Amino acid sequence: MTHTLIKRILLILLIPLFVFSNELDELEKSLENDTYEVPVKKTRSRGSQATRTFKDRKESTADIGKMISLKTVIEKSLRANFREKQRVLLRSQYDLEWKNTRDRFWFPQVEFNLNYGPHKIKRIFEDTSEGEGLSNGHNGTASLSLGEYTLFNWGKDYINYQNDKSNYYRNLTRLKEQRRALKFSAIETYFDFVRLSKIRQAYRDRLRHTSFIQRLNYERTSLKKIQHHEFLLSKNEYLTSSMKFQEATINKHNAELALANLIGEKKESHFRMAEVLGFKPYKETSDKILESALKKSPELREKRNTALITHRQYERTLRENLPLPKLTLDMGAYTHSFSNNGVQDSFATTYSNRNVDLYASLNFTWTIWGDGGLFNTRHNQIAFVKKRIAEIDLLQIKKEIHSSVTTNLENLRFYESMIDAAMKKLSSSRKSFDSVLDSYISGRIRFPEMLVALDQLIQAQIDIENAKFNHLKLKLRLSDLIGLDDLPGDNFELLAVKI
Repeated sequence: MTHTLIKRILLILLIPLFVFSNELDELEKSLENDTYEVPVKKTRSRGSQATRTFKDRKESTADIGKMISLKTVIEKSLRANFREKQRVLLRSQYDLEWKNTRDRFWFPQVEFNLNYGPHKIKRIFEDTSEGEGLSNGHNGTASLSLGEYTLFNWGKDYINYQNDKSNYYRNLTRLKEQRRALKFSAIETYFDFVRLSKIRQAYRDRLRHTSFIQRLNYERTSLKKIQHHEFLLSKNEYLTSSMKFQEATINKHNAELALANLIGEKKESHFRMAEVLGFKPYKETSDKILESALKKSPELREKRNTALITHRQYERTLRENLPLPKLTLDMGAYTHSFSNNGVQDSFATTYSNRNVDLYASLNFTWTIWGDGGLFNTRHNQIAFVKKRIAEIDLLQIKKEIHSSVTTNLENLRFYESMIDAAMKKLSSSRKSFDSVLDSYISGRIRFPEMLVALDQLIQAQIDIENAKFNHLKLKLRLSDLIGLDDLPGDNFELLAVKI
């Protein structure tokens, strides 16, 4: 009787352990078919290698996807992006519009005009009470018109021509800037995908370590070597690792969607990184960066173009407020007329006038009272105020660019120091965790001490990936600020290091 009672008590005590084991088995099966095993003591590895029981990721089905590199992402984004396709067409549109503007200013408008009819084809209803209606005769004119050509207008037309020319070239450079921004977006999107993939790997390592620990504690609990609450703590950490791993997987999946959308792939596409983000300190001085920024900065170019246009518009406003004559040459038209009575060729400038005249005309109005003020002074003042606003904007943007370049370079130095410290921390954390894990397996330390070492190791891996990515973003921002595809003495594509 006593023997039977003891068996029942032991069975009741062991049931929770079996329940915990079944729950963990279900979780493990859901995590991409990864396997976890307790190492055999006779062949136990040292340090963190003791928990390395996942299948090799190169052979695992969890990471099957299309291998993709930075160069491929840049090429596909520039080729498949819809905005880039529109920019190619916009370039053609700007070229055609500029040719119209140039020809309209420099050359006379030569036109061919053809007029024919009206010619009766067939009479549907005939009424002889009034007139004869349309005839069957053929009549019309064909003319080559040279029209009027302005020879001199005190530079007012030339100012408009210069403004159109400035806008044309600014539109072309704006298209290049947008293409460069797309390239930078491709670089940032790819390395963000790499960063989140590396962070996912870090949380996968944490999941592997905590899985090993909870398995080990399960065996130790059954052997009465540790208390039951320590097993529960290790189980909670395993579940926490599982949640963090799933969250990191979701973030990586979102980065894959952004990458697929950028390069025109299907949304369900999966990728594998062929390269990781390398680290290269930037050693150029601020003088060279500032020199380029004050020449090619997109924001500075925009403000400079606006200031130049408003200055010309102010000059035009002043000239339009003066009684200045306009000199025009009327070159007429050559006309070929035909009818049933025969054909006739003629040249005329106006009706019954065959003279080619150079004439002056004056169209001028001064406001005495009302809109514009006395002698149009308000129009002059408004144009002057616009000119001054544009000039102040130009001075302000120069100051902001100088400040932004200095700040970004200083931040680059801070991130470089941070990355250097993070690398040292990672090396130290890895050694510390190997030692602490050996001690924990040997039973010399408790679970909380091991957990602190594990968290320090994982956080060091995450910190270094975040710091390198932020360092890259600062480089991209600085390169865009100075209007170059790459920083002087640097190349973004060379930051991609093959795995």
